Amino acid sequence: MMEGWEEDITGIRKFEELPENCRKYLALIEEITGTRISLVSVGPDRENNIILHDLTK
Repeated sequence: MMEGWEEDITGIRKFEELPENCRKYLALIEEITGTRISLVSVGPDRENNIILHDLTK
């Protein structure tokens, strides 16, 4: 069980600006799956994507 967040994240464009609990949630997903998350979508449009790792590698 994890704490959630209620902030609107659709305007966020940097990982560091995401709510702390959101960042913890993403880290847990990476840990459980043994893979890294390369992209996080915070809305329906292309500009709503946060690239965490180079997608070409």
